[in-house]
Amino acid sequence: MNKSLVSRLSGQKGWMLLSGFALIALVIVPIFNLSIPEGHPLHLSTYWVSLFGKIMCYAIVALAMDLVGGYTGILSLGHGVFFALGGYAMGMYLMRAIDPDGLPAFMVFLDWQSLPWFWQGTEHFLYALLLIVLAPGVETFGEDAENDRLIRKYGYCGRENIIRLCKTQADLRANLSAAAHLIHGSADGRFQVTYCTRHLTREQVEGVR
Repeated sequence: MNKSLVSRLSGQKGWMLLSGFALIALVIVPIFNLSIPEGHPLHLSTYWVSLFGKIMCYAIVALAMDLVGGYTGILSLGHGVFFALGGYAMGMYLMRAIDPDGLPAFMVFLDWQSLPWFWQGTEHFLYALLLIVLAPGVETFGEDAENDRLIRKYGYCGRENIIRLCKTQADLRANLSAAAHLIHGSADGRFQVTYCTRHLTREQVEGVR
């Protein structure tokens, strides 16, 4: 990607474009749909609002894949998990919003008698939004004990350092999935990392840096 283009978009102009887009997506589109009566030339139908939302959802996934695949060269399949969890939680919210006291159709079909405890409160939008973000909790650094050990041993020390370690350290070279995770999780000056964990202490998180 052209560095001059990135620098321009990350400056004041970029923030202005982002603010303008947010204004259109979060204010103008709903107003044109809800406040302007049907038949008016400026009315935006529910179909177009739904289509706009779908396009934005897929755009977020595409941007995330572009950052990971384009910048680090990693084929990341983990984004699908978060995309599916977010879609599932939002779908549950929409079904509960229709009938907060009843059961979603698929639960009725499966002959469930009551709503599971972990879905309680999903009829509220803010709770469902929090569930989308907080549901994938972190207990360990890796997918298994060996990955967790390697991550704790070498830490998120940056892309170039991980590549160098892969050439000199046999255990890391034998487990490239852990190396890819370390590259993916290294900030490399691109962003600030904030860890929100329930089962890991601050000392454990900072100990792998």
